[in-house]
Amino acid sequence: MIRRILILAMILAVVSGTALAANEPYVISFQGKLEGVTLPVNIIFTLYDAETGGSSVWTETHNGVDVDVDTGIFNELLGNQQDLSNALLSATGGLWMQINVNGSDLTPRQPLTAAPYAFVARSVNAVGSTSSPYSYLVGAKNNGNGIGVYGYSKGGSGVFGSSEASGLGLAGVFGFNTSASGIGVSGFSIGGMGVLGISGAPSMAGVVGLNNVSGGIGVFGSATNGSGVYGSSTNNNGVYGVSTNNDGIYGKSSVSGKAGVYGENTQGYGVVGNGTDAGGFFTSYNDAIEIQSGRIKIQNKGTGVGSQQYRNYVAAGTVEVADGVNEVTVYNGYVANDSIILLTNQGGPNCSLKVSSIVQGDHFTIYVWRRHFHAGATIVTESGAVKVAYLIIN
Repeated sequence: MIRRILILAMILAVVSGTALAANEPYVISFQGKLEGVTLPVNIIFTLYDAETGGSSVWTETHNGVDVDVDTGIFNELLGNQQDLSNALLSATGGLWMQINVNGSDLTPRQPLTAAPYAFVARSVNAVGSTSSPYSYLVGAKNNGNGIGVYGYSKGGSGVFGSSEASGLGLAGVFGFNTSASGIGVSGFSIGGMGVLGISGAPSMAGVVGLNNVSGGIGVFGSATNGSGVYGSSTNNNGVYGVSTNNDGIYGKSSVSGKAGVYGENTQGYGVVGNGTDAGGFFTSYNDAIEIQSGRIKIQNKGTGVGSQQYRNYVAAGTVEVADGVNEVTVYNGYVANDSIILLTNQGGPNCSLKVSSIVQGDHFTIYVWRRHFHAGATIVTESGAVKVAYLIIN
């Protein structure tokens, strides 16, 4: 005869299934201790919707239960044969476990405590709706100094968010912080990525940072020895910044000899600037542009027509002087009366070049001297088109 059974633990655990599936199966790890029972042991576990009487809502039979002969302790996983679904565990009114050992019902029925029900919240996001884009179905609040939501995974994502909504700021994982110096979303990694963002849309970002406060930061990266913010792309921009009224990307460094924004490329351009007013703008308390090695390459092939005079600007281009022509006018709005204009012969016959006139803010004229002395005091007149490169320094 069975004298008694001592229930040591009933713990709910997830064994498989997609984490957000509405009918995700669970198992209950059931541990008990039997006294005065003969082997073999067959146990029927049944859930009822009432402490006494009521209706059976779930049952599972375990034959040949492995019972320790010395201690009488056994462990069983409930739910492997018959699913313990969300719908079952979230039933209002509570559930009670009836245990039958070798044909004998043990009393009283054991209630399912709050621990098994707690995991029902894992998949509550699969159902329901909210009226605001920033409202939520599940929330975690910490009034102390700890973490509101913490996710850990040994082989996958600690926290995973997915969203089908379109629009800036509607994210799979959204973090909000009302503190002046707090962080909405923080990621930490010892060997991998602290925060990873992936986007399948051609014009959308994997990670987006928004800040509507003057002087605030949308995305902030900090590192002791590595990269604070790192962007990589196979066919597009590794890091892309857009601003309506200010800088798209801003870099600042307080270390001597280091750059606020640093670009490196073994095949192409390290840093590229393209703008309506200027492709690049440089200002400094000392040297605006410093070249340690290499060269300045000017690719602008047109003369351009400017509308106003600029100070401390550099303009450049090329112009071709046709065969038989000795003067050509270059229209460029950056030219000033005191501009320094450098001319070089980039192709064609050996001719002397000089600036013959300047109209401030409009144009200047290049004069080509096609006659020069050869050995023996022979005057030679050159023919052919001359390609002239110019550099205007204000």
